[in-house]
Amino acid sequence: MPPIPHHLDHHYEEELKTNDNDDNFFVNHPWLQSTPAATSSQHFESFHAPVPLPSTSTIHSFQFPIHDRVQSSTIWGPGNIWTPTVVCDDTSLSDSPPPRPAIALIPLPPQVEGIDPVVLHPMLRAGGRVANVDFAAFRVESHDERRAFRPGIWRDKATTPGLPSLTVMIPELPWVVVAHASIGGAVHVGDVFKAIWSSLSMRLEPELIQTSALFSRPVKVSQHTNLQVAMLTLAATSEPRLPAELERKVFRLAAKSDWQAVLPLLLVAQRVRVWVQPLLFHVVRINDSPHSRAFIANALANPAICSTVRYLSLEEPLQSMDKSIIAPIVRQCILVAEVAISSFDFNTPEYLNAIASFQSNRGLTVNIGSFFRPQAIDGMHAAFANITHLTLLDYILKEFVLTNLCASTAIPALPSLTHLRLKLIYTLFPGSPALLQKLVGNCPHLKLLLLVVDTDISHQPIPIDDMRALCASDPQTRIMFIADKRRYNRLWSDWEYSARGADNDWNLANDFIQRKRAGFVEPDKWWIIVK
Repeated sequence: MPPIPHHLDHHYEEELKTNDNDDNFFVNHPWLQSTPAATSSQHFESFHAPVPLPSTSTIHSFQFPIHDRVQSSTIWGPGNIWTPTVVCDDTSLSDSPPPRPAIALIPLPPQVEGIDPVVLHPMLRAGGRVANVDFAAFRVESHDERRAFRPGIWRDKATTPGLPSLTVMIPELPWVVVAHASIGGAVHVGDVFKAIWSSLSMRLEPELIQTSALFSRPVKVSQHTNLQVAMLTLAATSEPRLPAELERKVFRLAAKSDWQAVLPLLLVAQRVRVWVQPLLFHVVRINDSPHSRAFIANALANPAICSTVRYLSLEEPLQSMDKSIIAPIVRQCILVAEVAISSFDFNTPEYLNAIASFQSNRGLTVNIGSFFRPQAIDGMHAAFANITHLTLLDYILKEFVLTNLCASTAIPALPSLTHLRLKLIYTLFPGSPALLQKLVGNCPHLKLLLLVVDTDISHQPIPIDDMRALCASDPQTRIMFIADKRRYNRLWSDWEYSARGADNDWNLANDFIQRKRAGFVEPDKWWIIVK
């Protein structure tokens, strides 16, 4: 970008310092268009103040702000608001049908409840007349001699009340112009024109020029007389620059990585909104976090939100919220693909029956014994019908716990089980190898038995020989150990990372076994370490 002329900076700053009349509002002036030589005279600009997150409605046409709706005021200020008019020569308009604009209108604060109205300076409002701006001398020459611009206009505040920054959205350009306050904490008219001058002086790459509507077909304007608003429709600029399917994958990949990334992506374009909005609650962890509270509130207001959840973790009830409202919401998450339950508050038959209604559920992380205690574990329960990946949090502190898990009516009864993860809190018990060998033999579809040893809390020497013998006893290489150095509370953050596409213990173990079967890992290696 070429530097701003020194005399322009100096002239503007000196004028701001010498004139003390900050609130000297003046009578109506037409909309001023700053138009470079290569730009059509029908180039319109709209100035908008930064506002809270806009509503989700789609605007298919450009409209001037709603606060310009009172005719012919004589003084600029919040009480009297001047309505602009648009003058256009119909003979110069394109015959092509008007497509959607590239940038939808963001409402100004007067349209947002609880915020004081913001009124634009008359020079910055829409109008049909054009004025020439000499940026070298910061001087304005009006085409209408009856509406001359006074010398001190540059230091007038751009809005009432003053704002620290102002965003200029030019629909024909693929970027926005942001004017910041240079002196006094409020944006002045001079700040706005200075920002425009700097932006329009940027060097454009040829590819950007070819795809911008500013250098393509003429802008088309139509007048809606009933509403007395000018509507500006633009040449097509919102068409994707990549193949639609590739663009969709890029945006969805970015949105899946973090739920907070979804919010700004919702504002990119309507097509992007359709792609990424369902990912806002793609992964839900029921706890006392803001995201969890937002999900509960949205689910209560619109139960259809529940159908967008694919990964659900039940960790703790929300404080100051009735726990009974969670179960009905969970039952409506019928498209969940993986469930994790870490709190005994949710280890009840009510939630087990809710899991049974998830027809797409393939992964489950749970303390399975607590659902059935004191009865025996029922591996034929409908909640386990489709489970392929089972991570058990049961504390295997004594051998009878492992015996109950390995019973023929328990884990071996799960019809679809292919991956099983057990956490050996301390170490193997004397009868453990035989029980685990029997478990593998009784699970015909089992592809991987992952035994996790928590080395940080083990107070007994790890029986290396027994572990090696256990792994060697399986000719299909389905048994392996993980030395897990992570704390328990990391399990749930790692679970979320996995749900959002990161590697997990299953991936690490599968890769290890595949490399071992292919001969890339020595036969006597049977463990991996996770730090």
